[in-house]
This record gives sequence, structure tokens and C-alpha cells, in this order.
Amino acid sequence: MVKQNRITVASYLEIQIAVSEISQKDIATAIGYDKPNVITMIKQGKTKLPLNKVGPLAKVLGIDPVHLLRLAMSEYHPDTWLAINHIIGRWLVTDGEMTIIQLVREVCGDIDLSLETTEHRTAFTKVVGDIAAEQFRHSLKRKRP
Repeated sequence: MVKQNRITVASYLEIQIAVSEISQKDIATAIGYDKPNVITMIKQGKTKLPLNKVGPLAKVLGIDPVHLLRLAMSEYHPDTWLAINHIIGRWLVTDGEMTIIQLVREVCGDIDLSLETTEHRTAFTKVVGDIAAEQFRHSLKRKRP
């Protein structure tokens, strides 16, 4: 299993802003800045994206705000992000589900993986189904006297 290099907030936003075809001036105005130089500084990694701007910026760019928040928190506040994930994760998903999510993130790096095609969904479902069936068979063997 190969772990891909982590993408920085700056490089991610540089790409997203470029493909959005929205001017930096319009982006800056939409998220509450008077001058577009702040956007340039964030794209260049010279200043951090303020966490209170993650949602508005994601909305303007049409990107997933949770993904952008995860990138920002992982890069800027990794220990805090781990603590938040630990607390929230324990309430929202099982330990097994968290392990699966962590494995998907490790394998995919910071790609926002989605199962957009029928083929992807079918392949993913088969892999997960095979693992679940094997785990179920294994649990039945353990319960036998």
C-alpha cells in the first residue's frame, strides 16, 4: 500500500481557484475581504486560510467544505484535528468504520474520493461485501464450541 503525498491547503486552493474561473477579486469580496491579495497570499502559502473562511470559500468555489476543513485542520492544527476526529468519530461511526475511513484516506491521499460511476460502486461494493462475508464466516467459526 502506497501512501500518496499530502496536498497542502495552498496547492489545493491554487488548483480549485484556477479551475473555478472566478476572479480572485470576486472570491475575496464573496468571503469578506476588500482586496484580492489575501487570496494570493493563501494560494502561495504565505498566510493560512482562516478557519472561519473555510465554509464561505468552499461555497464560492463549489467544493466540499468538509474536505477543505479537513485539509486546513490537518495542516494547521493536526493535534487538534486528531482530537476532534477522535471525539466526533466515536459518536458518529463505529471503530471499524473509522478504521475503514482512515484506510481509504491513507490509500487515496487527499483525493476527495467518490464513487461516481456504476463500475466504481460495483467494485467497491464487491470488495466490502467480500470482506464482510469473510468476517461473518470467521465470527461464526469463533462461536462454535
